[in-house]
Amino acid sequence: MQRAIEKELKKLKFKNVKIQSLHCEIINLRSGIVKGQTFDSMPKSQNNDNRTEEMNIKAIDRIAELYQEIEREYREQEKLVRAIEELEEPIENIVMRLLYIDGLSWTQVERRLNCSPATIQRARDKSLVKLSKMFDSNDSK
Repeated sequence: MQRAIEKELKKLKFKNVKIQSLHCEIINLRSGIVKGQTFDSMPKSQNNDNRTEEMNIKAIDRIAELYQEIEREYREQEKLVRAIEELEEPIENIVMRLLYIDGLSWTQVERRLNCSPATIQRARDKSLVKLSKMFDSNDSK
């Protein structure tokens, strides 16, 4: 389970990028939706299929799917951030916050906290054990 939580934490710093990308896709879909039919003096087709309406319905359905995906991403992100914030040991809390929420490198964390790499490694390892226990206990409920 510890590897699973570590994998989820590594994805945490990319969640905002993914959410922004999904929002951009929604904007692009909305800009492609045709607001209404326009008529001109061009010859009309014998086919009475309304392809514009079909395309609009597909775009609206895709937008709804994207909003659901964004909601899922926010829930996962909130769950992980809340778990990190529940770490009671201050060094563990701040190391996990800097590494996974703020996305700092190990070197940047060392400089910011003025700690040795070993201290940061210990805090991270202890945090991963605690977080995996938290998620194990939540999964068993």
